Amino acid sequence: MTAKPYAGDTQVPMEYETIYSRKKGEDPQPVSVYDKDFRAGFDRKITEWAIDFMRRSNDDGKPFFMYLPYTQTHIPIAPDPEYAGKTKRGNWADVLTQMDDFTGMILDELDSLGLAEDTIVVWASDNGADSTYHFPHSDPDPLGGVWNGFNGPWRGSLFTSLEGSNRTPCMIRWPGHIPAGRVSNEMVHEVDLFTTLVTAGGGTVPTDRLVDGMLMTDFLLGDAEESGRETVLCINGTRLQAVKWHQWKAHLFQQDDFYSTWTAYSIPHIFNLEWDPREENQVDFAHFWVTHVMAAAVGAFLKSLVMEPPIKPGTPDPYTPPKPGELLPQEHLQIGPIIQYVTTLHQANPPQMDVKDHQPDHGLSHHAGA
Repeated sequence: MTAKPYAGDTQVPMEYETIYSRKKGEDPQPVSVYDKDFRAGFDRKITEWAIDFMRRSNDDGKPFFMYLPYTQTHIPIAPDPEYAGKTKRGNWADVLTQMDDFTGMILDELDSLGLAEDTIVVWASDNGADSTYHFPHSDPDPLGGVWNGFNGPWRGSLFTSLEGSNRTPCMIRWPGHIPAGRVSNEMVHEVDLFTTLVTAGGGTVPTDRLVDGMLMTDFLLGDAEESGRETVLCINGTRLQAVKWHQWKAHLFQQDDFYSTWTAYSIPHIFNLEWDPREENQVDFAHFWVTHVMAAAVGAFLKSLVMEPPIKPGTPDPYTPPKPGELLPQEHLQIGPIIQYVTTLHQANPPQMDVKDHQPDHGLSHHAGA
């Protein structure tokens, strides 16, 4: 296929992608072409791979860490052949049943191996419901199960900073340690899993770098009613889009769904999530005091980025961080909410690299409208 007239006669390949597997020290090996049939059976396949991995680890007497990201229920919905039509409630219900069963296969295998009480299982969602169903006047199931998701009382969907995007379920099982059936609405961030799981597994959290995750061991084990986390910074793309502190939420930008254009507010819009879970009624002037606490959290986070600049995508590996004193601050006018000036960091004497290499920019930059 071509893209005339813009690309001339350049041929644009439109072929199925190939799935590869790779083991450390070995070359990638093709597994299959990723077509509709392979996608429908893929979650079963990775479940079987996961079970095989657990068995081999157990036979070798090795502890293991396993990350198993199911591809369903992401669109396009394609149930496993065994589950297609099983619920008679559509593709979406079929893949929910499928995911539940596959998760049960993992848990049953832990029981069979005698590892249940020695294994921490985390089952979590990475974002709120989808909002991509825009086909009018049609049952979405014949179109592939493209449903408009439901987030309960909360507004918004994935790719926003509304509660319907950020507030997701998480279940953690550790028999004999975490009390069964305990439910909490305390604030826990996904970055807290790193610190907590490393500690629970007998490891040590690195002390030679800044770590955002908080230790949630006492909270998860039931020894503390509160998680200890007061604040979450809601970053969307490259934007600090909202700040959540206790039940208070301050939005710096407006974005109602994945398809809407985001717009910077002239002042933060503040909501009380206990009174207004849909974030529809501002309480700015009466409760603007909460921005002082939020600003302290934002300032501390920005300071951490100055101390340890983010590594930009595409930076060559191995990466050598700049040494103290190598980064010089430059101040720029910023038209946006709260702050009017932004400081970016630039390397004073960047190391010489071959022309063919890409010189990474270690600066912190924020452009209005970007």
